[in-house]
Formats: sequence, C-alpha cells, structure tokens
Amino acid sequence: SGVIDNALYPVLSYEVLVKLVKGSISEYENESYFDRMTAYMIKFGIVCLFTLPNLFTVRDFGPGLTILACFSFLPFVVLSFHTLFFEYDSLEVMNLFEVKEGAKIADWWTLINTLYWNFSGFDCVSTCAGNVKSPSKTYPKGLLIALFLITFSYLLPLSSSVLLNEPDWNTWSEGSYVTIAEFQVGRWLAICMVVASFAGNAGMHAAEMFEDSWQLCGMAEVGLAPSVFAYKHPKFNTPWVAIAFSFAIISGLIVYDFQFVVTISNFFSVASALLELCAFYKLRCSKKTLFRPFRVPVRSCCGLILFLAFPVCVGIVVLFSSMGNTVYTLSINFGAILFGMFLYSAMKHFGNLHYARLS
Repeated sequence: SGVIDNALYPVLSYEVLVKLVKGSISEYENESYFDRMTAYMIKFGIVCLFTLPNLFTVRDFGPGLTILACFSFLPFVVLSFHTLFFEYDSLEVMNLFEVKEGAKIADWWTLINTLYWNFSGFDCVSTCAGNVKSPSKTYPKGLLIALFLITFSYLLPLSSSVLLNEPDWNTWSEGSYVTIAEFQVGRWLAICMVVASFAGNAGMHAAEMFEDSWQLCGMAEVGLAPSVFAYKHPKFNTPWVAIAFSFAIISGLIVYDFQFVVTISNFFSVASALLELCAFYKLRCSKKTLFRPFRVPVRSCCGLILFLAFPVCVGIVVLFSSMGNTVYTLSINFGAILFGMFLYSAMKHFGNLHYARLS
C-alpha cells in the first residue's frame, strides 16, 4: 500500500504544474493539457528527481524533511493571512455550509477516501523505530504534533479560501491551490505554491520511499521476502534493490489520475491498518507481559474493544468505499488480494527462510 500511495505525489506535482501553466481550473477539467506520452514523461522525470535522495543518504533525512515541511507551509500561511486580514470585507461565512450542487453517493465516497488518505500513514513510523532515541517519549509527542499540523494545514487555508470563494469552490480539483492563490493574491504566490507543492510532495515521496524500501529490506533480512532485496550499496548503505523495485511499481502507476490511484492506495492501506489493529488486540490479550516502548493506557480486553471500535468502524467504511466504482479498480484490488493469498500459501509451504533463498 505504501508503494502505491507513493505514486500519488508525482501525479499531484504534475497536476499542480499544469494548473500553473494552464492558468485555469474549468478548462483543464475537460481536456488534458499535454498528450499522454508527454504527460507520462514529465511524471516519470518527477519520480526520478524525487527518488534520488533515497539512493545516496540516510542520516540527513530527518533535518531535511523538517526544512521542507516548514518551507511547504509558508505559501499556505500567506494565503490564509492575506484572505482573512486583507479581504475580510468580501468574506461570506455561509459559504462554509454549502453542499456541492448535484452531489451523488460517489462524491461522498470520494470525500471519505480523500480524508482517509490525508490522515493515513501514521503507522509508517514504526519501520524506523529502532533508530529513534527514547521512542516511548518521542513517538507520542511526534504523532500529536503531526496530527495538529496536518489538521491545521488543511483547515485554515481551505476555510479561508472558501470564505472568499474566488474562484467558485465547486470548480476546485487536485492542484487548484495554484489557481486559488493567483485569483486571491497574485501570480507570484501561485508560483510559490508550485515550488512549495514540489517541495512538499518531494518530502512525502522521499519519506514514503524511505519507509517502504527499508521495510522491504528488513523483511528480506529475516526471510520474509527474497534475499535480493536485502542488498545495500557498499558506500551509501542504502537498499538500492528495494528502492528500484518500488521505483518500478510507481513508474507504472503514474499513468493514472489522482482519484484512481488514491482508491487503490486506500484499499490496501486501510486493509493493512485493520490487520494491525487486530494484531494489536491479539498481542495485548495474549502477550500482556511483553515489553513495549509505549503502552496504550487501557488494561482490560473489554476496554480495548471500546478503544478500537471507532477506528475499526471507520476503517470498514473506507474499505468498502475504496473497493472501486469500476470493474477495473475492483479487478486490481481483488487480484492483488488473491496474489497475496497465493504468496502467503507458497511461503508457508516452502518456509520463510527457504523462500528467501529461492531468489
């Protein structure tokens, strides 16, 4: 699910770039600005650019991503500040209570999927827990800060832009922040939005690639994946084969649009999250004395059920909504599940360590 999710960031960067070049929302909705091959080559170039840091560095990831995050926030803060303090006479509070004209059930599924995607990925930090000092203190603090920043980064600029409503929010789509910035502030902020969007998407792509490649490398080291994925570059100590595998999958997925990829990504992401919650409950009940860097402060099994009820229910809703509204997406989702079941059966038959040697 992480690799599929990582295909979204080059697609988003491309659509933001097109919005800047096109200078319009409504016109782009009906036709592509570039032909399919040109569009794919641009996206492929973005993937190559975003992947480079993972090949050559490990230690600089934390500080580098922090700088990128701060840089990415700046244009949205400027947009929100300008709208709220310089355009306050033109703000309409009732815009916040409007519902999309002619909204269908499919639109609500799209909203649920997009919201889940925006707030998913917190479990990814577990893949690098071994390299974190004092995870019992660092992780809860970091996750709470991340949750606040994510909510703030969406709620403030979206609300302020809807209040002014230039252009009409019903015409917004992926990458429309660029056009909104140009309408409400000026061309200079639109250009800053593109640069910030590239920086933010590059950071997200690099972080996701880091998590996916090192997880695959770790699985190979313990025999849960072919041993070839455990190879690390002798100089840079980075998992080049695992990165190349992720890169190949992403290069195949960028041919599709944002909503198609996010539907596929959410299906596997929420399915894995539900499995993680089930594993959490089972381990807490069966391995109560097992050492944990951080323990959820709920002791009884009944309390755990109540604690997990809401995320499990939301996860089931997202799972069904992200199965896909076309035969194509349904076939991809269920085809991948069948492949996973076959792979699990093969690993169980040959044994994990023997499976690793088959490569």
